[in-house]
Order: sequence, then C-alpha cells, then structure tokens
Amino acid sequence: MIDQGLASKAVTLDGATLDVVVAAVRAAGHSCARRADGTAACWAWLSNERNQNGELGSGVIGGSVQLGEASVVLSAAGTPLDGVLRLGGEGSACQVSATLCAIATGGGLYCWGDNPNGAFFAGSADRPWATPMLADAETALSGVDEVAVGFDHICARRGGEVACWGISFSGQIGTGSLGSEDYPVVVSALPAGVSQLIAGARYSCALAAGDVYCWGAIDLVGNGADDDADPGCGGCVRTPVRVLTATGPLTGVARLVGASRSACAITTAGTVYCWGDRSPAAPAGVAALATPVALPTGTTDHMLCQSGTSASTLNYVNPDGSYHVANAELPVVCEP
Repeated sequence: MIDQGLASKAVTLDGATLDVVVAAVRAAGHSCARRADGTAACWAWLSNERNQNGELGSGVIGGSVQLGEASVVLSAAGTPLDGVLRLGGEGSACQVSATLCAIATGGGLYCWGDNPNGAFFAGSADRPWATPMLADAETALSGVDEVAVGFDHICARRGGEVACWGISFSGQIGTGSLGSEDYPVVVSALPAGVSQLIAGARYSCALAAGDVYCWGAIDLVGNGADDDADPGCGGCVRTPVRVLTATGPLTGVARLVGASRSACAITTAGTVYCWGDRSPAAPAGVAALATPVALPTGTTDHMLCQSGTSASTLNYVNPDGSYHVANAELPVVCEP
C-alpha cells in the first residue's frame, strides 16, 4: 500500500486500495507506481494537477482528476500497458518533469505526458501524449536498462552506455552541442560501465565505478567551474566532467539522488554529499553549492532534497535507499 497522508489516506484504484506495488516515483504534480503484475498506475498529488499534459497515461487529456485516485496506464490500443520492468526515476527520489517513461519487456522505452517543443517524440510537434508512445521508434531504441527524465531532456542507459536527447540549451544532453536533439545521441565522453543516471531541470549525472560525472548548467554540475569555463556556452558544461569536492574527486559513491536543481551522492560508507541550487548541505544564507559538501554525520540519518521552489515539498532519502516523498497536501511514503 502507498500511504498518501498522515491520516492514512491511501491511494485507490477502482475504489480499492492500490496495492501490490513494487516501486513508485514522484513527478511534477503526480506519482506513478509499478505493480507486481507488470502494469503501472498514476495519480495526482497536487490539487492543481489536472492531467493537462496526459501525465496520468489514462488515454485522455484533462478530465476529472481526484487527488489520490489512480488510473491504470494504458497502451495506444486502450489496454493496460503491460510488461513494465522499470519506471523512469525509480530510486532517484523525485522527478521534475510532467513526462513519464517506462521500460517494458525487451527494453522498449515508452513515454507519455508533456512533450516540450516536440523534443521527446521526433516529428510529433509540441503536444502532449495521453498514452505511452514508443520513444523515437525510428531509431529502434531498445535494450534500455534505465531512464532518467529531466525537465525537457531524457537520458537512457543501455548496458554501460548512455544516450540523451531533447532540449539542451544548457548542455544537459552532454553531446557538446546546444539547442536540441530529436533522437538519442550517445554521450561519448563518459567512461565505460555507467551504472546509474539522474536528470534534473538543466543537468544530468552518471555514476561509473564509484565516480560521478555531470553535465549541464554550471551551477548544478558540482565541479566548481565558473561561468567563463565555456565562453561559447554562457554558464554551462556541454560534456561530462568529474564531480569534485574541496579536496579532490568525489569517489566511492554507491548511489545518486536528484531533485530539480540539486543532486546528492551516497557513498559506500554512508556519507551523503550534496551540491547545486537550494542544496540541503548549503549553510544558512548560501543559495547554491558549486561543489559537494557532506551532510553533518551524527545529526541526521537521511538526506533532504528540495524539489521545485516550494519549501512544503521535500524528499527524504535514507542511506539504505528507502525514501519519503512529502507534500503539504498528500505525503507519499515509498520503499523501493
């Protein structure tokens, strides 16, 4: 069961409590759950969430939306999308986009919801999708193991290789180009063996052999570079760079967690480092951290990532990987 409130207001599906949940993700105004039978269901957790981008995947845009009432994600044929193996953002605390993606049997990548400037589905124009669409079918994108969805870009991992596409005005697709890419392009500057991805509003990060690499907006990549590092980019990093602490490269990382404008890394020793805008590790009065800072040991057993600009929306991520996604209206507790 997913608990949607402090008074045990449970998420419902067809009038019954939504159960048999394997994993859940939180996105912009809504959440989705992957179920043991291979289907997925989505629901609104914000009162102003009106499914205006089809983010519930129910086959309609808009419609009557009730907080905490889930809908089964449907295929284009109107039947439940089945064989779902993983949702975009699983284990990454929160997702910033109104676009959702799911990896199905065989590694096919299906996405639905917002489609900013037509960036996610080539040739589709700037319109949302109410049911899952096979992402970039023209390039036969398959064999996907993990997907991370940013505000207006997507990165997918196939084995240890990463490919990204979408809008890249801040260099967040990592290919060295600015503007946009209609189809997945391999991020060639990454080392082999990438094991995890996260994506935020204007950045992306990858974990490889305990090291962290990020690209995108200069204040979010965690390597301390200044705005003049790339004069042609104007405050961005176009290709992956190592994340650096004050004493050298951040190493020994076991897991990454991303929010809209900040990122955190949990080391194998359980230490939590965070960086970026509104970072939980930032001292009082400091708006952003250019390099990772460790949360004080012994003072907390979780990390705190703020999603968006509202202080009422907070995400607590424990070193063991469990996380709590809270909102002033409908808190959600997820145990991956």
